[in-house]
Amino acid sequence: MRAKFLSHAALYTGDYDCLFRNAERELPTGLHYHDFYEISFYLGDGGTFLIRDREYMVHKGSVAMIPMFEPHTLLYSKNSGYERFCLSIHPHLLLSYGTLTSNILDIFSNENQNYPVLSLTEEQMEHYEKLLAQLRELSPVPGRDLLEQALIHQFLACLYRDCYDGVHLNHTSSRHAGLVSQLVSYIHTHLDQDLSLDSLARETGYSSYYLCRIFRQVTNHTLNGYIVEKRIFHSAQLIAAGLSCSQASLDAGFHSYSYFYKAFQKHMGLSPTEYLKRLHS
Repeated sequence: MRAKFLSHAALYTGDYDCLFRNAERELPTGLHYHDFYEISFYLGDGGTFLIRDREYMVHKGSVAMIPMFEPHTLLYSKNSGYERFCLSIHPHLLLSYGTLTSNILDIFSNENQNYPVLSLTEEQMEHYEKLLAQLRELSPVPGRDLLEQALIHQFLACLYRDCYDGVHLNHTSSRHAGLVSQLVSYIHTHLDQDLSLDSLARETGYSSYYLCRIFRQVTNHTLNGYIVEKRIFHSAQLIAAGLSCSQASLDAGFHSYSYFYKAFQKHMGLSPTEYLKRLHS
């Protein structure tokens, strides 16, 4: 089964999103990957979590850690006891929360024995539940966003404490993750502009060969492939917002409608006009 790309632009604006999901407020299941990190904290019944072709049973107290570009899905229990707290976070914000001695990317490393699913003890669970209760109770007052970010920072610090097993991501791997984060941020804000490998090389100060190699090494995806997927996803959002197919293709950075048409059909499974018709059916 081919994994579908999900852009963070479809879920949230800014650097992060946090919300509580239950059976009525859950995303459609299906194998997918995205250009942000995700942490799912199970507060009730879970289900089967699939990542890297392995299945994990998740339940109350399970924490699933999902790196960017890693295909995964969840087959959840559709009953009243199902609930999870979902934190989606942009890579540059996740990196900024780290310190010289505590790199949060450590918990997403294959070398971490607690990755990809950590099971908390009852005592550990109580501490997280108190933090999440404060998140639920935040009222819309001035400074609410600062309070929310402070609680998220504390949540990540506690997760690092409980998940870290003594193995640090090496400096080179961390630096490479930082470069991919820079590329993801730049591409997101310049979709309608020149995103050729030469332009990205000028922006970052690295050769196009180096950028492609590191991006593939970190994400297991090609840089050009990611740019096309990101543009296709954006064009679909523009069409859904009311733009014509031709205008959406231009605004998403495609300068050849025939190329856009073929790429859209390949990634979305139907042509732009068929997609438009389905939206209005």
